[in-house]
Amino acid sequence: MGSRLLRFTAEAGATYLISADNSYSSEEVTFSLAPARGLPANDHFANAIALLGDDVSSASHSIGASTEPGEPVDAERSLWWIWTAPRNGLVRFGAGSGTPYLFTPGTVLQDLELVTPWRDSLYRVTAGAIYNVMVASGSGRDLTLSVEMTPEGDLFEFPVLAGSLDVLQLDLQLSGATWEAFEPLHGGALPEQSVWLRWTAPYSAPVRLRVGNSWQDLRIAVYTGASITQLSPVAEGVSEIQFAAVSGTTYSIAVDAPTSGYPPAQVSFQLATEPEGYVGWRAGFFPTFGDPEGAPLANPDGDALPNLFEPVSYTHLTLPTRCHRCR
Repeated sequence: MGSRLLRFTAEAGATYLISADNSYSSEEVTFSLAPARGLPANDHFANAIALLGDDVSSASHSIGASTEPGEPVDAERSLWWIWTAPRNGLVRFGAGSGTPYLFTPGTVLQDLELVTPWRDSLYRVTAGAIYNVMVASGSGRDLTLSVEMTPEGDLFEFPVLAGSLDVLQLDLQLSGATWEAFEPLHGGALPEQSVWLRWTAPYSAPVRLRVGNSWQDLRIAVYTGASITQLSPVAEGVSEIQFAAVSGTTYSIAVDAPTSGYPPAQVSFQLATEPEGYVGWRAGFFPTFGDPEGAPLANPDGDALPNLFEPVSYTHLTLPTRCHRCR
């Protein structure tokens, strides 16, 4: 006997009489009979499936799943996972037909506390912390738990650390990035999907920042300040900007992509300080502002040295002055 769900071992060739009683309503009910699957391995909290990674999924099913005394959320069926956060940031859980719940680290059900979403089903997590994830399901079916963190640098508090290099080139992930409360307008526009970098100037010099391609309309802004509510703008623009960096000053750099159209999933980011020698050298060879061949990291003469280091090579090696365009 059972309620709604009944499992039994059938013998080949045997005939069984099955009675279904609906004492709550006179309406028709649906009856199904199918070979039983094995009970889900993660039906109980003690047998939770372990997950690790910032973009990971795990398939299971809730057919035959049950609940346990002391579970922190009422559910007809429940499945359990444990997930170790690989870094600080925001995470989103999905479970198809099931409803996921995130709980604080704990080894017994009685110690678990429900974590409140930070915003829009996103949760703030701490690197190295082990979280308990329960998926509640009202019907027995296949389901997949997905765990997806937003890009590194999505929160001002946890930026991409760019150190104090005078030349930097890296790829930024934008897909899935969000905005946060009190985030300033970047270039006069509301933030949509922004990531943050933090860079300390190794010396005082003009700095050029370039992100993505000009046709992508990516906003870029530079600030000083210790918190997102105390930021002072330094420079802002689209695709490429310049500003005068002060030695030892730490700058927060926001790259923001509009969600309209086709925002890129990944963009290239370039930072290059421009010492006085380079500025003068560039003015002689590439007087047109914005000439891509005169960009700090460009190498139009193919000598394995980016433009930024050409003046240094001339100074230390006393090479004759050359014209890139004459080669």
